[in-house]
Amino acid sequence: MAADQEAHGSDLTAAGRWRRPPRGLWAVKLALMLGLWVTGLLLLFVDLPTLTLGRDLAFLLLLALALPAAKLVSRTVALVGLASAALLLVFYDEPDVLLDAAERALVFVIFLPALLIMRETMQRAPEARAAEAAFDTLGPGRRIAGLTIGSHLLAAVLIIGALPIIRPFLARQVEPALKLELTLAAMRGFGLCVLWSPFTVGMAFVLTAKPTVAITDVLMLGLPTTAVALAAAVFVDRGWKGIQAALPALLAFRSLAVPIVVIVVLVVLLASTTPLSTLEAVALSVPLLCAVRLAALPGTPVRAALLATAGDLPRLGDELLMFTGAVLIGELIRSAGLAAAAAELLVLDVWPPALVPALGFALAAPLAVLGLHPIVAGTLLFALLSPIEAQLPDLFEVQMVLFAWMAGAMTSYASLSVVAASSLFEVPLRRLTLSVNLVFVVGLGLCLAAFQGLWLWLA
Repeated sequence: MAADQEAHGSDLTAAGRWRRPPRGLWAVKLALMLGLWVTGLLLLFVDLPTLTLGRDLAFLLLLALALPAAKLVSRTVALVGLASAALLLVFYDEPDVLLDAAERALVFVIFLPALLIMRETMQRAPEARAAEAAFDTLGPGRRIAGLTIGSHLLAAVLIIGALPIIRPFLARQVEPALKLELTLAAMRGFGLCVLWSPFTVGMAFVLTAKPTVAITDVLMLGLPTTAVALAAAVFVDRGWKGIQAALPALLAFRSLAVPIVVIVVLVVLLASTTPLSTLEAVALSVPLLCAVRLAALPGTPVRAALLATAGDLPRLGDELLMFTGAVLIGELIRSAGLAAAAAELLVLDVWPPALVPALGFALAAPLAVLGLHPIVAGTLLFALLSPIEAQLPDLFEVQMVLFAWMAGAMTSYASLSVVAASSLFEVPLRRLTLSVNLVFVVGLGLCLAAFQGLWLWLA
């Protein structure tokens, strides 16, 4: 059963090459992930060189075992990353860069399991069932606003696990044009959560790349941006009537909004008042909060949630391959001077600071929409922006990469969320990519570039 769970995929990543992975291999990878998870949490509080060495060796072994069965994109990025590591050692003599890349990737061995536990908890909690029922209470004039806001709140904590909750409502829509319209609205809400939610892989990626950026700063920029973007997302379909329906739609999902606010506030407080980073705060607090919530539910949800989480843990090696390879590729681009050469070619050193954000957002959307995996797109974007870091605040860079991640989640034919939505909601993939959502992404990028440019000009 556990091996079958690995083959059929999870909410974080799609299944790899093996439909029925060997049980022995699955058990070894499960043991390695559990060991890495527990060891990673322990090393947050104690400094034990022997334990650190054991963790590092176990991490390398997990990556090696995950490689043969990984998705094609993960294997490709990992192999290119391995070649990048060899070039960094042989031609640039930068072993410290490799160690730094490994440390950044190791953060995910404690962060990703926390996301899995939160997903399993929310799927068993009455709040998720209340959200599913709330879709059915929406009147005809509130469906677009309800789907946009409801999918946004669900995706903020469940990631792709939000889509099955929306599915029953969309499955009852028999008119193809209406189903497409509602699906596009749901995808807009889904993608926008990337701009602020601390519980997305995209947020984890940017905060490891820019560790000096505080989650409070990201929230202070991301939440108002998302609020305006959600209003615009509703306006796209229903004009001012959609805006008027937004507040009733939000109230319909208040049972879901309240726990999300509580979790976010606790994570921010922990990250702000302790030496822990945001990812470490999530890794520590979320499992404890989920255990408390599950213990309050009838039956044996704790055991069921733990078994379901264990079923997905071995497959996280696929994600770790992707993260590690992408980080190494980015370091090679920087060390080889490719980004600096591109900056020199564009004469960026003489650009007015107010125009620099326009370049970032001009790069962000195509990198995402053309089919690059969001991690690869984010890595390339960070690397290409490195020569102009002095002209661009780290927080603005973070927003650019989150925007690219959001654009891919909403419109890219290679995005797992778009492919899953097409399959679950029975909507042609082409109609989800070449759609009004693409226009929405371009318009939002122009607005964000104008906002950042105006801020830099006034500064």
